[in-house]
Amino acid sequence: MSHRQETHTSGVGPWQRVSLAFSLDQYPGPWSEDQFEQAQRLVRDVHRNVWDAACQAVGRRAHGEVAAAQLLGELLTSPVMEMRLRGLVALGALAPNRPEEVLSFLEQRLEEAAWHPDPVLLEGILALLPQVPEGRGIELMAAALEDDRDAVRAAAAGALIHFQSWPWASLVRLVTDPSIIVRASLVHVLARFVPQDEAVQALALLAAAPEAPLRELVARELPRNRPEVQFLLGSLAADSEPRVREAALTDNPAGEPLPRPEPVLGDLLLEPHPGLVAATALEAKLDANPDQALETLRPLLAKPGMLATLALLGEMARNISNRLLCRALHGLFSSRTEEPARRLLRMLGILTEETGDGPGGQLKRLVWLAIQAFDADSLDKIILWGRRIERGEADGLNASAYRLLAQLGRVARNLDEGFGMVALAQASSDLQSLSTELANLTDPEREILQIVLDRWREFFSEGMHELLVGATTW
Repeated sequence: MSHRQETHTSGVGPWQRVSLAFSLDQYPGPWSEDQFEQAQRLVRDVHRNVWDAACQAVGRRAHGEVAAAQLLGELLTSPVMEMRLRGLVALGALAPNRPEEVLSFLEQRLEEAAWHPDPVLLEGILALLPQVPEGRGIELMAAALEDDRDAVRAAAAGALIHFQSWPWASLVRLVTDPSIIVRASLVHVLARFVPQDEAVQALALLAAAPEAPLRELVARELPRNRPEVQFLLGSLAADSEPRVREAALTDNPAGEPLPRPEPVLGDLLLEPHPGLVAATALEAKLDANPDQALETLRPLLAKPGMLATLALLGEMARNISNRLLCRALHGLFSSRTEEPARRLLRMLGILTEETGDGPGGQLKRLVWLAIQAFDADSLDKIILWGRRIERGEADGLNASAYRLLAQLGRVARNLDEGFGMVALAQASSDLQSLSTELANLTDPEREILQIVLDRWREFFSEGMHELLVGATTW
């Protein structure tokens, strides 16, 4: 049996694959090509125990192993968020051997993640700092806690859970941070430090916060089996907000934090800039059912804060199809002052990377058909476009969009049976009646097809004008 056959991981149970990862870690010499391929498979495994063991092995061997260093680089530069996070796990294992290099790398990645707000990656980076030896990560952590950007401070506050201790003076400053997402991140950490007096005092300040969602979070996170926080639960049980009272009165004898209620997205998105709270909540809904991502987004598109949230999700969504879909929708709705053709081309450019037939793939097909209809600059081309629709090129699209495309196809085909002014007048009349049909559509299909209707209406109007002023043909 060849070495490749012996090390192949398909059909091998999770714990056996963990053992394979350990054997790669302990192998006395340089990895062979087959072992490198095996490591590549293991770090991409679906089971956490498997990929974690494999990433730890890659990190430990990257200090002196060329192949492991190459694989670490692949993970850290992957376009897939999950792979970059696994690369950070490997980097943590490398930190004791190369503290200066790892710290420098973390500083660079922290800056990148901060300018493209990514709470998962930010906290993943900051969580590694305790693993940098000789306390060298503490200085970077302290700087993150004082950063001007809310997202960085929030991630740093959440990452404090990975430190065995931290100066309480810094935590007290965070309790009064102007950003609610920073204070919300701190609640989870402080609840773990109960019954320390400083933690209880800080939680008391947060329990008196003016924002009801923050008070509710404190009520849900407080451990029920600690007498030191009973006075806080009593205070929150008498809160003026029903949801806060409900959270405080819910029994939780195990002392574990209660499950956080699903944020009400409609309420979150009423603000023009709802920020990471709305984006994180919406990403969870999209991840839960990616095949219905567009249907999840559709009723929210008109909310005031949706444009800003789409921009965030276009950068931070871990599912690449969801990320492309949000990016494309943001491109469509953020560019209404631009030329229509440019808006459609921007969407198509973003969705080019989408290779599946899910919501993003279907939207890409619709945009492609819309661009071809928009670019049809002669009656022959419009008629040809109509024939393609009749041959089924719109099949499988959203039912409402398909119905309107089919009607546009009939308008185009009718031009093939008429001629001159009469045909153009009839086409213009048909388009006018389609405007009512279009109004019944929902976005984004309505926005996309409105561009096509407007273009054809203008085109037919120009044609009738040409004929009226004496042109023999058009």
